[in-house]
Amino acid sequence: RTIEKQYRKNTVYSIPCKDCPKKYLGQTTGTIKKRCSEHRNWCRKKHKKKILKTSKKNDGIAFHFHETGHIIDFDNTAILAEEKAYWKRLIIEGMEIKKLSLTERANLQMGYEIDPIWDAIMENIQKT
Repeated sequence: RTIEKQYRKNTVYSIPCKDCPKKYLGQTTGTIKKRCSEHRNWCRKKHKKKILKTSKKNDGIAFHFHETGHIIDFDNTAILAEEKAYWKRLIIEGMEIKKLSLTERANLQMGYEIDPIWDAIMENIQKT
């Protein structure tokens, strides 16, 4: 029996913007449904940009929403990977964020920093 996407846990996920190529990449131990709900709540709140950007609960997709007024495409949230081990999940998230160009990235932080020594290997992986 497969679990519906919205109820999957321990995932690395991507939330796209409907109005531009930017997407937010994140990881969660909880369900995709719960995490998207948290992102939606940040989008609904009328935060001042500075407060949102410097908040301990940095939320790049909400910051993008408030800064641009773009529509966030929560319905097309994609699961990029499933991994129960926390550190492995953080590394996968960091690698996925690093793959994105600046014009594609809505993240305010790079996640787990992947050493540049891996850049050539990551480029080869992307080509296949």
